[in-house]
Parts: sequence; C-alpha cells; structure tokens
Amino acid sequence: MNNKETFASLIESFESHHDLTTVFNDFLTLAIGLLGCNPLTRAKWDHSHYLRTFEKYHMDPLKSHFPKMLSSLTREMTERQLRNEDNDVLGEFYDLRLRNPRDKKLFIPYPDSKLMARSAIREAQMDFSGTTFHIVDFACGSGRVLVSASKERNNRDHYFGIDSNHTFVRMAALNLFLNGVFNSEVMCSSEKEQDDCNVIYIISSMPCGIFQIDEKEKSFIWNLLSKYKRVPDLFRVRKQNLN
Repeated sequence: MNNKETFASLIESFESHHDLTTVFNDFLTLAIGLLGCNPLTRAKWDHSHYLRTFEKYHMDPLKSHFPKMLSSLTREMTERQLRNEDNDVLGEFYDLRLRNPRDKKLFIPYPDSKLMARSAIREAQMDFSGTTFHIVDFACGSGRVLVSASKERNNRDHYFGIDSNHTFVRMAALNLFLNGVFNSEVMCSSEKEQDDCNVIYIISSMPCGIFQIDEKEKSFIWNLLSKYKRVPDLFRVRKQNLN
C-alpha cells in the first residue's frame, strides 16, 4: 500500500462516481462483516448482507480500496494512539465530510471526552473503591467517551454504548474493537425506549471480533437497562458489581 494513502484519501477517491455517505456506510458494513466470522464455519455472521453490499461494487475497480481503507484506518489509529492523540479517524472524517455543514460538530472533542470519562470514574471510585463498573454512554456517537473511559481504567470494566443512529453505532463498535475494548456492547435504540432496539453488536475477545446479537434478550446491556428503568441524561457509571 502507498504510504501516502490515508483512510480519507481512499474513501474520497469514490466521490466522483458514488455518494460518500453511502460508501462510508458500506465500508462500516463490510468491515464489521469481515471482523465477525463464525469461528466454526468461517462464514461471516451476516454473510448475505455482506455479499449484497459488496455486489454493488462488483464491476468497480475501486472495490480494491475497501481492504486498503481498513488497513489504513487501523494503521492511522495505532499511530495516533502511540502519540497519545485522538484516534477516532472515523468520527473525524464523518464530522469533516459527511455531517450537514449547517450543523455543529456531532462528536465530543477528544479532550472533553477524556475529562468526562475521568470525572465520572473518579466520582464513582469515591463511593465504590475496587468495584468493577458498568459504564454506559447514551448518545454514544462514535464511542469516544467509552474509549477514553477504557484507557482510564485499563479495560477493567464493561463498556456499553447506545445511540439511535445506526451509522454511529457501527462506528462505535469498530472504534471499540480497534482500540482493544473487548468487554463491550453497542446498541442501536432510542434513549428512552430500550425495547425499541434495532441492532446490538458485541465486541468480543473469545471469539475475537464484532458480532451481531440476534435476540436482544441475550444482550447484557439490554438486560441491564431493563433492570434500571431510569435513563441517565448523557453518561453514567453504573455502580455495582458484575456478579
């Protein structure tokens, strides 16, 4: 791969013939499909959806850019993390190129996400020292606060994101996985009505990947929120043991 190729430059190469928002969403679908193979059958969990998405680019020579985009994304995120910088490449691209220009930036700035995570965790630790937390981010966007929280706690907790925007949910799932936050789930749902659940992704280390939960009753976050009816405004550390 050309070292000058970046995630942004690769996806922008589609712009003359495709809608960038569509290509961005298709990349998320393909990346999650690629990272969610059944370890027994080697087939992708949502194999038919993966094939339908890729079929749109069957005759397009740019189809080879999709694996390059995943490679570039991983490399750029790793390089930024080593420099202790914001490595939300997906959220950055979405904010710069895909959001409505009349709207403000959609995602919390990196310094603010670190501050929110640190403040919430420290407050919880004052009352529950040594406890493993359930960290829930409502309107999680691209998952910046959850990733920041995992760095504060060295991945000792469980991390859950909820957003009503399916694109954001998939971005958050990829960001969590590529940052090694395996004990996590992201749910596409209304903030006020968890029963109105469209899709749930679990980020797992055994087996390693991003997997879609077909039955919401099997989801840890869905059951957790069914138990706690009160919905926090934005970000809350669930102060209880996992057992």
